[in-house]
Amino acid sequence: MILPCLVLALSPTMQVIRMMRTSVTEVMAQNYIRAARIRGLSNYEIVIEHVLRNAIPPIIPKLGVQLSSMITLAIMTESIFNWPGVGRWLLDALSNQDYASIQAGVLVVATIVLAASIVSDLIGAMINPLVRKEWYAVR
Repeated sequence: MILPCLVLALSPTMQVIRMMRTSVTEVMAQNYIRAARIRGLSNYEIVIEHVLRNAIPPIIPKLGVQLSSMITLAIMTESIFNWPGVGRWLLDALSNQDYASIQAGVLVVATIVLAASIVSDLIGAMINPLVRKEWYAVR
């Protein structure tokens, strides 16, 4: 159980960590972080109140894209470890040329990926004040 979990979690987790590191680095270079240090705020207060609040919103919409890679990795993991599941079922349907099952599987996977992408974009728009400002300015 440990190896399949590592296979599924390692790549997307590393990508999120890389995106978060880049975002935090960009936020730490802003002038308001220097101003917060000058005001005498502790590092904990700066990180919680300023850095994370401004570093997380650009990452949330990208998490929806991560789901598509997770589904792809799940299909490969089910095949490699010979586990029953949607991915294994879809690969069996491909090898048997069962077109109805292939269409159903692709439709289910596409619906999940599309729904996750839409929900993550909506959550990202609700959290990020800059996106909300642009959305209201268009009206």
